[in-house]
Amino acid sequence: MGLFDDNANSDPGNPGPAVATKQPSYILICEPDQVTQILQQLLQMQTTLSLQFATPASECNTQATVLRIDAKPKPAQVVLHKPEHASWYRHLQEKPHAKINCFLPNGRLTFSTRLAPLESIIEGSFFCRFPLPSEIRKYQLRSNYRVTVSPGTSMVMLLLADSRIDGECLDVSIGGCCLLFQPNPGTYLEENSEISNLVINLGGIADLTVNVKVCRIATTKNGRLIVGAQYLDLTLQQQSQLQTALTQIQRQQLQKKTRLY
Repeated sequence: MGLFDDNANSDPGNPGPAVATKQPSYILICEPDQVTQILQQLLQMQTTLSLQFATPASECNTQATVLRIDAKPKPAQVVLHKPEHASWYRHLQEKPHAKINCFLPNGRLTFSTRLAPLESIIEGSFFCRFPLPSEIRKYQLRSNYRVTVSPGTSMVMLLLADSRIDGECLDVSIGGCCLLFQPNPGTYLEENSEISNLVINLGGIADLTVNVKVCRIATTKNGRLIVGAQYLDLTLQQQSQLQTALTQIQRQQLQKKTRLY
């Protein structure tokens, strides 16, 4: 599994920083078990898939949902409900190369495969099938790829005037982070202010001391502060540490079968 850049938009609803960039990110999911898990989630959610494939005459676009996943006979097959335009069934005899997209609340998935008809067709029943793809790209609708940090696995510390504020990291990206601080009536943080020497420890994966700009501040019902921060002047070594941490945290979450939604 790797971490790459591609086109997407920032997510204005996220409490983290809005970091301007031309290349937001996606992860490439290649492990068969992880690919199967994602498709099973699409089945459970009945997520609409957009199918695109070419015929000798034109390009076809349609939509369908996952009906079931057949593990046997191998290789495993995904069976789709009858798409909108059943007349396209005749094109499936050629087993066309297809691109499939689906949109999620926080981004989208995309992969390529070959469509094929079922061996037996019953009128008004199933329409087509495809083998499990070898890889799936998972995009996020934000300016930098961001991973959620599991509660209790991180530590942040901020020294401000004569006060020390302890907290944890809610999520992290290569451009910034979202932090949760304990209530501290004597501490005042302001949007657009700059903070020096913020200590961030991500469960032993990365241990950084960085300067940040406060982008957003919100207060929870129990008085804790949620702070969206943008890194300032990261060194190449710190950028490398963050990139490694993003990849390792995402891999750990996938291994633990963390849900996409």
